[in-house]
Amino acid sequence: MVYTRPGCWLYLPSAGPLTLSAATNGPSRGICQRGRVTSLCLKLNFGTGAIAAMHYLFFDESYAAEAELRQLVMAAWAVDQDRFNRNVSKLPELYRTPVLDQILHMLNSIGARAVVARTMLQPEFWRVGEVDATTDIPSMARTDNVWSACSVFLCTSMITDLIGSGEAVGIVDVHYDAKDLKPSHKEAIAQTLRDQVVSEAKALAPTKLLSNIRRLRVRRFEKVPKVTSGQQRDKFQMGTWVADRLCANFGDQRLTETRSMIRLIDMTEVVRRTTQQFDGKSYNVD
Repeated sequence: MVYTRPGCWLYLPSAGPLTLSAATNGPSRGICQRGRVTSLCLKLNFGTGAIAAMHYLFFDESYAAEAELRQLVMAAWAVDQDRFNRNVSKLPELYRTPVLDQILHMLNSIGARAVVARTMLQPEFWRVGEVDATTDIPSMARTDNVWSACSVFLCTSMITDLIGSGEAVGIVDVHYDAKDLKPSHKEAIAQTLRDQVVSEAKALAPTKLLSNIRRLRVRRFEKVPKVTSGQQRDKFQMGTWVADRLCANFGDQRLTETRSMIRLIDMTEVVRRTTQQFDGKSYNVD
């Protein structure tokens, strides 16, 4: 780790994989073990004496088939809850065209940040219909397993980005677009985030500023119900809708022009190496 002064760029090499444990070669300890997110390049600008704020984190995903690969794009964005709640009345303005321009303006105006990540893997890697298992989750579809690995990577990257940008982050409430997860599966992901986010934040922050993140914790990991016909989106549904629009515009040049606010990531390798452990392969095996 190279750190020179506040506001500098630092490169954090991976200190170990984010791991999902499977019941391969004997019982495992659970779906997600404590690990480290792959290499991060962040701009640190920690403030001193800042009051830890409550944040919302919204995320969604989209799938697409491209030639011989299946693509999964996930987008997350996060914002101070108070700043977001003060601007809820303006959310309908996001429907104006061009929608992406409205969203980017909104994110900038309320001091939000976003991460958009993609993984592209061969169709056989997804093992549609195949079931994995762990000691705490007796049955889990391989597709849900991949989704879990991506979700943990995405959310941890999003929260460490917030911290790296100078946000004093306390409680984080995570809201994702409705997906049917068994209670044990949902709780396993939530617990991994609770454990991993704190360890990543401490790794990023200089020792003298660790007090700024002593209240950091993931409080909620909740799905947001789909909008029914004729219903207006509430603030949580608008939050996941914004994430959906960021997914849909992954290749748009306008996203690459907002790097101070939105980070684009290719998470193919970390997801492939993480989930191959369910087949008994080490994370480090190519």
